[in-house]
Amino acid sequence: MNNLYQLLKSNDSEYRYVSVSTDFARPDDYMEKLERDLQKLNYKGQIAFDLLLSNGIRDNRYFCAYFNGEHIVSSSFSRLSVIKTTISELTTHFYQENFNLVSKNKVLSKPQKFLIKKGLVKS
Repeated sequence: MNNLYQLLKSNDSEYRYVSVSTDFARPDDYMEKLERDLQKLNYKGQIAFDLLLSNGIRDNRYFCAYFNGEHIVSSSFSRLSVIKTTISELTTHFYQENFNLVSKNKVLSKPQKFLIKKGLVKS
């Protein structure tokens, strides 16, 4: 697992990959590495970001951007206001399976961590 993010393959038709935070780093901290990972996958299209560990359980948790096959187009970054079930279920499962990442996080409160562990926070 990368120490800043994990790239998950999604069954969603619009967002084939989801980058989930594995610490408090922002996407611009690991953008070049993420772009290389997407290039290796020969991917071109939308990607979703779950920034739970850096932004917490708030409106600015999920974002999306377009990857053009070489770079993530910075002007395409936008907040996802409606989270698809396929994405929220995927990221919920990831954080439940990797709860150690959540438990050591400083952004989330103890009650929020408990809800995440129980799978009660979806978006």
